[in-house]
Amino acid sequence: MKLPTFAFTVLFSGAAFGACVKPDILELPLVPNGEEASADAMLEAQSDVNAFVKAGEGYLECGRVEPFIHNLYVYQIERAAGTYNLELERFKQRSALANN
Repeated sequence: MKLPTFAFTVLFSGAAFGACVKPDILELPLVPNGEEASADAMLEAQSDVNAFVKAGEGYLECGRVEPFIHNLYVYQIERAAGTYNLELERFKQRSALANN
């Protein structure tokens, strides 16, 4: 009776580990200058940053990450989101000035 349980565990744990893909966290998504970018460029950057954050968070949720690597991922995720948010604010300010 132990063998089927063992086989089931091995088969499905392999599938779970396969879902933990290590993304390239060192290459941040490109974010355009909000003072010059078009709305389409900002939307594309938003999509890229969201995908970057989701991939990084997904890898961290695997729970098999060394503390230094974990902190690096968190730093890079926050850096990418912070850069996008700063440029988005600049974009919104430019848009508000253009509408006045």
